[in-house]
Amino acid sequence: MKKTVTLFSLMALASMGFAQAPTTGAPDPMDADSNVISLFSGAYTNVGVNSWRTDWSSGKLTDTTIDGNAMKKYYDMGVVGIETTGANLIDASEMTHINFDLWTSDASVFKIKLVDFGADGIYSPANMGGDDSEHELVLGTNDNKNEWINYQIPLTFFTGLTGKAHMAQYILVAEPFGTATVYIDNIYFSKRPADAMPTAAAADPTADAADVISMFCDKYTDVTVDTWRTPWSTATLEDIQIDGNNVKKYSAVGVIGVEAVGANLIDASEMDYFHISVFSPTFSAFKVKLVDWGADGGYAGGDDTEHELTFDAPAKGEWIDYKIAMSDFTGLTNRSKLAQFIFVAETRGIPTVYIDNVYFSKDATGSVSDAAQKGIRVYPNPATSTLNIDLNSFSAGIAKVEICDIHGRTVRTEDLGADQLTHSLDVSELKSGIYFVNMKSDGNIFTQRIVIE
Repeated sequence: MKKTVTLFSLMALASMGFAQAPTTGAPDPMDADSNVISLFSGAYTNVGVNSWRTDWSSGKLTDTTIDGNAMKKYYDMGVVGIETTGANLIDASEMTHINFDLWTSDASVFKIKLVDFGADGIYSPANMGGDDSEHELVLGTNDNKNEWINYQIPLTFFTGLTGKAHMAQYILVAEPFGTATVYIDNIYFSKRPADAMPTAAAADPTADAADVISMFCDKYTDVTVDTWRTPWSTATLEDIQIDGNNVKKYSAVGVIGVEAVGANLIDASEMDYFHISVFSPTFSAFKVKLVDWGADGGYAGGDDTEHELTFDAPAKGEWIDYKIAMSDFTGLTNRSKLAQFIFVAETRGIPTVYIDNVYFSKDATGSVSDAAQKGIRVYPNPATSTLNIDLNSFSAGIAKVEICDIHGRTVRTEDLGADQLTHSLDVSELKSGIYFVNMKSDGNIFTQRIVIE
């Protein structure tokens, strides 16, 4: 199975009414064999399954192979029942998660119901709530079409599933009902330790308070925020403390909506960066969207603008300090009436996310324009293997250069000779992405944003 996930688009076939299909298999599961009960996966030894499409299912099933990877294809799908009954009942009492990979081009809603037949191992509608138990979860796929979605769902989310020692049915539903096509792979139970929470607070920001508009940070005086969880958010919020530091804890995160509206609209027109510190033990991607409500200060006017950035494969189980250039929000053409701050964690509805240090900042003595005015040139930009720093008429010299990634982590440091006017840095080993070059001279710091390709 390949590790790469490829987005696939066949517009011609779609226009003819044919569903699209993946071109690669789902990424390989990473759980150890000893911690898994697998129903269907090429990575593990599978237990016995009575049926992958019960006689009461609606829709059709084809066993298919794509790029050498076996998977289940359900089409014209409504309700699909999968059963492990009789001698094949599964004891998942020590398991903590149900996992599966899903690919679809047309399903907008996907549901999964787990059913336990209880101690007698027999299904009885009259006994539901006795020793039989079940629970259904609704999972959206709207923003994840044409790519593999990896679901790792804690069994505790199935609150109605009071028993897990006689697992018998796994019921899948796709909408639009009766027309959707869904590919399924790697469906298995797993046992994992409880999600880790941070034991230490995020690092304190270093920006001067005079150069900051803070929304949530113990170091600064915060502006007023109307809500840290809008009614349309899909997450629960708890205000907690970690190591004496105030932190926002969001659980079962899908979409987090934060609003500062009316008299609390934020004017960030003079700010250069948006900062947020994030910790999650489980997320696979993190998205940040800023929304400006325009001159009228009201939502849905013709002058509203917004832009969303996606950060794929963020580090898990550690604080990430995102320092995002406001210029990266290219669709955000106005920044003087910022009203909504929307955060998304993938896979939706599952991760726990801790948030701290949410603020805007501007460059102080060492802004990019100051560097240009001093005659400092950093090139080429974008760079691939070599980055040059030309001091030109700047006579004070640069003592040290630090290159930081977008998370604020220093990835390269170099001491420079004060009498050198030109410096060349090897950046060939840096991954592609956005970086900040901090040039230090006599107590001043000059910052240049660069792109490594």
